Amino acid sequence: MSLDDLANASGVSRAMISKIERGQSSPSTSILSKLVDALDTSVARLLGQEVKQHDVVLMRHEQQVVLVDPSTGFSRRCLSPILPGRSLDFVMAELPAKSDTGSLVAHTMAVEEYVYVLSGALTVTIGEARTVLNALDALYYRADAPHRFENEGRSTCKYLIVINSIRT
Repeated sequence: MSLDDLANASGVSRAMISKIERGQSSPSTSILSKLVDALDTSVARLLGQEVKQHDVVLMRHEQQVVLVDPSTGFSRRCLSPILPGRSLDFVMAELPAKSDTGSLVAHTMAVEEYVYVLSGALTVTIGEARTVLNALDALYYRADAPHRFENEGRSTCKYLIVINSIRT
């Protein structure tokens, strides 16, 4: 796919895509969301290396891919290996106090997401519906509407998210 094709499909400028590709810029969460959707892939697959499928895959802390949004400090640590034929991301996210992810695009492919809050409180907006999750709360939703995560609290919110692309 050319830069122009990706820019047209994602709505992200060709110049920004080129800067990201050359390592001159880190994408915001919302830009990354647009690129992942346009490429019909996952964050883990876009940022990591596919491993050979084994019965057991150990991912030491220092081997886990971490993406940090430079504008908000929002971080995502990929906890799942990138296996051939699998479309599942298991991520530990940290959202600093008084920050949000920005709007994440509605997925064009069938995607379901599961969220589990480890600490803090997290406001999840899916379309027009807002839900506040406290520590130990869980949420499931189809990610076919724009969505956003917000931490309105005074401390970092840490949560797990499983993103499953449903292949039919």
